[in-house]
Amino acid sequence: MEDLQDIDEYSTADFGRKSSAYNELIGELENEVSQESIELSDFVGRQPAYLTPVMLAWYQDHVEAKRIGALATIDAIFSSIGEKGRTVFLALETDRIEDDRLDRKRTIKKAHIDRNQAAYGRLSALREAMESAEQLYQDKQNDHGGRHPTVPGWWYWLLLGFVGIFEAMINFESFSALNFMTPAIALGSTVVIAIVLALASHLHGTLIKQWSYYFGEHREDIDRFAAHRMWVLGSIALGAVLGSVWYARAAYLAESITEAAIIGGTEPSWLSTVGGSLLLNLAVYIAGVIIAYLSHDRDPSFTDAFLTRAKFQRQYRAAQEKIERANNRQFRRIDAEAEERLKAARAADRVLRNRHRNEYREAERQFKRLVAKDAAVESTLNDYRNKLVAAARGQKLMIKVPAQIRTEDSDVELISPQKFNAKPIRLKYILSHKA
Repeated sequence: MEDLQDIDEYSTADFGRKSSAYNELIGELENEVSQESIELSDFVGRQPAYLTPVMLAWYQDHVEAKRIGALATIDAIFSSIGEKGRTVFLALETDRIEDDRLDRKRTIKKAHIDRNQAAYGRLSALREAMESAEQLYQDKQNDHGGRHPTVPGWWYWLLLGFVGIFEAMINFESFSALNFMTPAIALGSTVVIAIVLALASHLHGTLIKQWSYYFGEHREDIDRFAAHRMWVLGSIALGAVLGSVWYARAAYLAESITEAAIIGGTEPSWLSTVGGSLLLNLAVYIAGVIIAYLSHDRDPSFTDAFLTRAKFQRQYRAAQEKIERANNRQFRRIDAEAEERLKAARAADRVLRNRHRNEYREAERQFKRLVAKDAAVESTLNDYRNKLVAAARGQKLMIKVPAQIRTEDSDVELISPQKFNAKPIRLKYILSHKA
């Protein structure tokens, strides 16, 4: 059995709230919270991730040397079990493989960025535009109490299409009855009239929903030009439809009256022939107005912000997918190799556990002593972080965390203190990060 002095020294070290080590860490709180920005520790390496400079310095001064000694001893205990070269300390091997996986991916990504700076520059510009659009949308959403905008989707245009179809069904007979119209001209005229009526419904319904946006007291006269334009265009479109329908039905009525006078019979009335048709067209128009009213948001700028954000998100994802295609192939290869190494390590661990139960059980017991002390260290670090985040409340403290995989223009990401507080602090089982 290996000398357990290093394990004993680490497992008996005091990092609790009454210890001098704990008080030394908390004593640095005021100095660190006064900083404008804090950059957290990296993911690669044997140090824990998500530590502030003060937390990392405290860990290195009070914990690291004792812990590395204990970890090396436990590794030696596992290595002494069974045949040489066929033993494994699974926790250490797992973290080493994961560290190497991330390190290799970072190397590939950095080399790819260096070779394709122009493409990554365009991707960076798209990301900035996407983030700007996201911020604008968030501001609008806050102005509206956190609600989501009403955005007309494909279903809206489908419903307007049904409005046009019903309009065409009502008017086709009228235009077909005109002597000077061929069947093709009558069909074309009916379709055009249906589209124009749907347009009038769309313009008027949208304007009615957004009336307070365009004509509120806070609006300038120049801002109301768009509303006046919508109203005028919609009114002209509606007038053109009703005028065309009136003309077609009036001509049909005149022919019906002449036919009744020649061959006899009851003359059709103007009210039922022309007025009834106009009323049916108005009913379809009103249905379209209601559909448009219900399908639009009362603030068009809110909808525009939502659509602009979605557009830049699509463009960024498409550009990112295109430029990252080569990287992703290599990343999949690295992942596959790492999974094979993990599978082999687990298999070796099972063999070790089954063939050398007593020795393995003792090695595992020593490892559990280290894990228990790790939990105490993590608790102390979390206590400090909680106090740091609480003290930073109301201040504009920027937290910079290293990107796991570098983005197109930065090795770090900015996160809020609240998001920092949600990140897991975990001591890694690594003696050296290189596999």
